[in-house]
Amino acid sequence: MIENQAQRLSASLGVGKLSGRHLASALLGFVKEGVRFAFSTKEPGYEEELPLGAQLPFLRILTK
Repeated sequence: MIENQAQRLSASLGVGKLSGRHLASALLGFVKEGVRFAFSTKEPGYEEELPLGAQLPFLRILTK
């Protein structure tokens, strides 16, 4: 499951393990895009918009 993968990634990149500035900025970019996705109402390939909050469960993955 994707949550398990997120936990494994988090464990490998835990506090103090981010050694490079590039890795930290890439991780920050990933989190920003994850938040943008979670609050998005557009779904590629669909004409109708999603209701606001439909993708909020994705934030649980970012917290891992």
